[in-house]
Amino acid sequence: MKRHIVFIAVLIGVIYFLGWHLQPFEAKFFSFHDDTQVGRMKEFAFSLKNLQIPPRLAPHFSFGMGFPVFNFYAPFSYWVGGLLNVIGVPIVAAAKTSFFLVILAMFVFMYLYISTLFSFEAGLVAATVYTSSIWIATEIFARGNIGELWFIAFLPLSLYFLEKNGKSKSPLTFVATVVTVSFALTSHNVLSIIGFLLFILYSFAIKGYKKNLLAIFTALLLSAYFFLPLGLESSLTFAKAQAEKTPYADHFLCPLQLWSSPTWELGGSGIGCNDGMSFKLGKIQLVLGVFGFLAWIFSVLFHKRRFPKGNAKYIIVSFFGIMSLFMMFDISTFLWKIFSFVLAAFQFPWRFNSFFLFFIAFFAGYLVNAIKNRIIRIVVQPLTLLLVIMMLSSSRPYFRHPWRVTYNEYYSKYVSDEYIYKSIAYAIPEYLPRTANYQKWMNYKTPQKLMTKPGDYSPFLGSTKSLSIKKNLPYEKEAVSLADQTITINTLYFPFWQITVNGKILVPKSFDSLGRPILSVTKSSTIRVIYKETITETIGNYITILTIVGLGVVAFNRKLWNRLNNINT
Repeated sequence: MKRHIVFIAVLIGVIYFLGWHLQPFEAKFFSFHDDTQVGRMKEFAFSLKNLQIPPRLAPHFSFGMGFPVFNFYAPFSYWVGGLLNVIGVPIVAAAKTSFFLVILAMFVFMYLYISTLFSFEAGLVAATVYTSSIWIATEIFARGNIGELWFIAFLPLSLYFLEKNGKSKSPLTFVATVVTVSFALTSHNVLSIIGFLLFILYSFAIKGYKKNLLAIFTALLLSAYFFLPLGLESSLTFAKAQAEKTPYADHFLCPLQLWSSPTWELGGSGIGCNDGMSFKLGKIQLVLGVFGFLAWIFSVLFHKRRFPKGNAKYIIVSFFGIMSLFMMFDISTFLWKIFSFVLAAFQFPWRFNSFFLFFIAFFAGYLVNAIKNRIIRIVVQPLTLLLVIMMLSSSRPYFRHPWRVTYNEYYSKYVSDEYIYKSIAYAIPEYLPRTANYQKWMNYKTPQKLMTKPGDYSPFLGSTKSLSIKKNLPYEKEAVSLADQTITINTLYFPFWQITVNGKILVPKSFDSLGRPILSVTKSSTIRVIYKETITETIGNYITILTIVGLGVVAFNRKLWNRLNNINT
């Protein structure tokens, strides 16, 4: 049977067995742990529609006072959902479509990587292991973490392009490598830290590593619009303090949890071994990966040369896989303490399960390739299809949600203006600007204390009798004072808000307990509040723009590319 027909048939199987409850044409959706995701996409799309690119502010969060969430939360998944909405896909359908697309991307990207490294059959099995793992079902239907899912998808594609880039002399391959690695690094704040280390080490295992290191560095420059503010401005929020409050020791796993869980539950992570959330990878998937790893160990031990050519990348993948497994159990507590300055951001040790899954899929592919080299080849394809069918059919019961509602019902509960204004910011309080008193702001989370909609320049529960409102747009506000008075500007202050009084820029020094600027103004004073990016954010934007221009020049200027291409020699 021709390979492209087999691939298409398996891809259709993935859609049917794993993606049926994610296909956007059925107007039903499901809730999950992080139900702020769709609301965030809505605000991201709103920013795109208002040409605030890149989006940094969710202007309607926290009673319309604004919330700088996009300045610090990896944006790639919101680019996908936001752009789908911009072109006309309703926001809930756009979110569901994002989950559907990421399933397809995982399968195709892992197939490309492993089939290039090993063989067609190895690619099919590895891609099926990767996509059909129960952990992916947990990520979708229990956690709803679309950012982590996109990182999991781009991880193998990044390695695929690093493989290609090291050998290729094409400038387009270099550009594709840079863009792919950039997408991976901006998919998830935490996983990208480990991913970056993996990309660096993996590059040294490939001929042409200098060009790959250049591609990774260029990917960082391409992502500067996000990473520069993240690195230099996150201290202006409560992000680090809130992350450190999560007791990571409560979320270590028991080894058996990777093999099975008592029931398929959609609850949360708790203390001990009886979590309400499943962490299992899938029995067939785990067996294939473990046997593949043992087969590689056996081949190394009994090979004429202790470390045959090409084993460096296997060693790197093994190191990251075994370390990921180690970091999920309480025996790694000493490392969590030593590296707490980095690992505090991980919050949950089981986040490393995504890297362990990659390790399992990689060596499942290795196993199939090893079998192919030792038995009659005509048997390999039927065996491959059998394994694929077994994994897809056994995983199908997990790739669904028992409680689904219509798009309209979901929108009303999790995407409505009321939810956006009153509730969503309290699910992500770590991005509250430090100008606010965290506890005082949190007090307004209590439903009975919520108001319908705050005034434009009023105190939080006050009036606007002494102000004449001239303009009240999400990114620009203007009012004239009708008396000598002290006013409270109704925005959660962050340095990207530029405040002027009678045309003079004023940097506020005084704030109320909610982080809103307090100003003393005279009668007839004109007060303007304009969203304007900080110097740090602007520099990040320019670095990204210049990198895009540079990539374009490299792609079409043959002389310059030839000079860069000689970097390996």
